Amino acid sequence: MNKAILTEKLTWYEQACCMCIEDLYHTAYIALVNEDIAEKIVTQICVAGVHKYGNSENVEMIRFLLTSDLYHHIKRRLYFHTPNSKILPEPLCALSKTERLIAAMHFCSGISSAESGKILGLSEKIYAKTISDIVRKLPLYPQDEV
Repeated sequence: MNKAILTEKLTWYEQACCMCIEDLYHTAYIALVNEDIAEKIVTQICVAGVHKYGNSENVEMIRFLLTSDLYHHIKRRLYFHTPNSKILPEPLCALSKTERLIAAMHFCSGISSAESGKILGLSEKIYAKTISDIVRKLPLYPQDEV
């Protein structure tokens, strides 16, 4: 099917969801390390978004708002969904749940640093320092076995 024809038939909201669904899922998965919960939360965010943002014609704004909703949804539930540390990639074990969520927002959400900082409620300077501190905690190389 011609992609242009498909795009013409989708609403602005549907186009925005198509553009950001993978980023939303990756962000949720990195933060929660649980495929089922990540999928359920992203589905909830997208379904709820139809009612809140369905009339908007700004695809980038919809993407930002969905990402913001995802962040706040995960932040409220982060401690109820304890990831299985056995399946967590080793470098991420050095981070707290909140740090993992912030890193996921920065590296996986597909939105700009300024937008991520805005969602987190941090100034540009504080956001940059926070990301720097998180990255500094990550091991550069896998630990050699002794």
